[in-house]
Amino acid sequence: MFSKYKAYIFDLDGTLYDNRKMGFNLVRRDLLHITYIKGERVARSKLRGIEFPSKEDFYKRFFAEAAAVAGVSVEKYSSWYTNKYKHVLTRTLKNSYKGHSEALDVFKKLRESGAKVSVYSDYCGVEARMTALQLPPESVDFAFDAEEFGALKPAASPFLKIAEKMGQSPENILVIGDRTVTDGKGAKLAGMDFVHINDKLSQTTQVDVDGKNYPAMTWKQFATEILK
Repeated sequence: MFSKYKAYIFDLDGTLYDNRKMGFNLVRRDLLHITYIKGERVARSKLRGIEFPSKEDFYKRFFAEAAAVAGVSVEKYSSWYTNKYKHVLTRTLKNSYKGHSEALDVFKKLRESGAKVSVYSDYCGVEARMTALQLPPESVDFAFDAEEFGALKPAASPFLKIAEKMGQSPENILVIGDRTVTDGKGAKLAGMDFVHINDKLSQTTQVDVDGKNYPAMTWKQFATEILK
């Protein structure tokens, strides 16, 4: 079903591990900065899909939006985000979450077939977070975060830049993700195919992304399809 693709882009959060209660666990680990965490979520939602000229331009707007929600200066907020939040995020994953048991076998099978494999997340510190989830970064060919591109999902340009890094044209790439509004729409805008990972499903079905249907399945179903 998916063997025709020459490259694969996996979302991380909610796709390669079950991220339920992530917001609760983050707040519990850094309760003193609950308004900062809220600011991060609000700013991320506002900037979704907007393409900035550079990551510096992205951070300037991102920190301004988040700081306003948190009620602190941009300088104070950016310092917290850079020096503490990234570590809080990683520690939360290490203590409360683990990558899907089949993920490493899926990566290995795809790479042995000659395909390139990337992990692409909206959140920073992808390699550190993969390590925290017991998914070694060396198990894939590339790891990217949207902030480095200066554009959060579903912006198309990061997907296209990843395609270029992998040496493949968009039509040869499958995006695997749990969110249709970010992963699915980004794939569609970039001319890539998409499979929706939804662990609430009991059987393979379809999902609509802006008028185009894509397959939807649980992680177990997807892994079984790749490993058979």
